[in-house]
Amino acid sequence: MPANFTDKEREKIRQDLIAAGFRMCREYGLKGMTVSKLAENCHIAKGTFYHFFASKEEFVLALFETENRRDMQELAELMKDRDKLPLEEMMYWYRSLFTFEHNFVMSFTTEDYVWLKGHLRDAGMFDAERDKLTAGRLLQIADGVRSDYDIGVVVNFIKSIYSMTENRDSFCQESIETNIDLIFQTIYQYIREDV
Repeated sequence: MPANFTDKEREKIRQDLIAAGFRMCREYGLKGMTVSKLAENCHIAKGTFYHFFASKEEFVLALFETENRRDMQELAELMKDRDKLPLEEMMYWYRSLFTFEHNFVMSFTTEDYVWLKGHLRDAGMFDAERDKLTAGRLLQIADGVRSDYDIGVVVNFIKSIYSMTENRDSFCQESIETNIDLIFQTIYQYIREDV
């Protein structure tokens, strides 16, 4: 790290890179978001980027980690002093994560998914078992979930949202948000205890 950066400057540069990464993923896609463009956007030398991240792959993982950390902080605030959330409240929060503004993956194209699979498959992405564990942990803190649901069905519904957005050019784009709402309503109906 160049000696002329203070800790405060390093933190600002890292935050600027992360913010630029989210913007540029939406604008250029993962493949088009190059280290050179990131550095230029943040007014740093390309070599400076590598003082913060060893590779573009490590940087993309940091984007995922940043978004996940933010989502978990939101959930913690929502939970406050409660052990469980009512299922309807949990589903409302989870649905809010699947908007273009909130989730940078919603803007990914087929080319972006190809890049991810080629560069980050070993990082646990696209691992159905991991996805089932994550979804199961979230549903454990929801009150009103039936005991005999199949977590794979829930995960597949969520993955269908990503498939739809990935291939949005072949869908009726003006209806995608309604489709996502209906998917979440279906998940809710599937996993809730009968009243």
